[in-house]
Amino acid sequence: MRLRVMKKILEENVECLSVQRKDLGGSKYEITNYRDLYFAIQNTAELGIIPSEFKKLEDLSFFHDKSQKIIIDSGSLNQLITIVNSINEQVVTVILAIKKAIPEQNENSVSIKLPEYNDLNSVSVFIKKIDTILKQTLVGKYKGNIKFQNFDTGSSWLEIILENKEAITFLAAFVYKATEFTIKNYLQWKQAEKMIESSVGIEVKAREQVLKSLENTVQQQSHHFASIQMKEFDISEGDQEYHTQLSHSIMEMAELLTQGTEVHPALDAPQEIQESFPNVEQTIPLIENALQLITGNTVNDDGNQKEE
Repeated sequence: MRLRVMKKILEENVECLSVQRKDLGGSKYEITNYRDLYFAIQNTAELGIIPSEFKKLEDLSFFHDKSQKIIIDSGSLNQLITIVNSINEQVVTVILAIKKAIPEQNENSVSIKLPEYNDLNSVSVFIKKIDTILKQTLVGKYKGNIKFQNFDTGSSWLEIILENKEAITFLAAFVYKATEFTIKNYLQWKQAEKMIESSVGIEVKAREQVLKSLENTVQQQSHHFASIQMKEFDISEGDQEYHTQLSHSIMEMAELLTQGTEVHPALDAPQEIQESFPNVEQTIPLIENALQLITGNTVNDDGNQKEE
């Protein structure tokens, strides 16, 4: 998980990490915010930080009580307050540490997840591909000065800042088109290619002709998606050089998406920008399922493939 995402989750829950109570007399207390407190604790615990404190909560007999009212004695109250205050303090410390470790994003920031690479050369090639895609895609009035912002952790994330809203709007549409092309066309091409390559009884020349025909078809399809984007942004289709560049960029991005690349807007970007990017929670399973058919591998919970 990215540090930014972790920070956002912690900030959304830290205000609820306190014990509010009502004295009922006779050393009995009602925890008046228990539902909010419980869910804040669960959300925070899922991040895997300070597990020892959460274990202490699990050991409290009433912790998972689903009653409408949680009433406990003074001894249990003191235990709860001590543990929750400790969690709150440590969460605040983590938030401050993350703020110092990474710069603040602005609404034109973009986070790009790298595939799981094991060597520096692959990382270098990836960054060059992203650089080329951005330079070929963002031109004219949609050209924005691209600045490197930060490397985030949680796998590997590259963060950049685009100069203006027009550039990020165009990039969002490009990533959306590339994702749609990947799911509808690119992966089908790879499936068909795999079938032809593994078929027996087909002469080498015939196989090569079929594979070339499939490649030409998918290139035409990427050309079509490029045409759609150019029309949407009033870019003349007469600009054949740019049309070819954009088509090539869509193909390149499709390849990266199938390798595990993700592109996200800033967490605090305006709603219209966030909605312009594809919803990765919906698209990633579609890509992974199609890859499973091609490779015969399944995907673990950590996102890595395993052979059947």
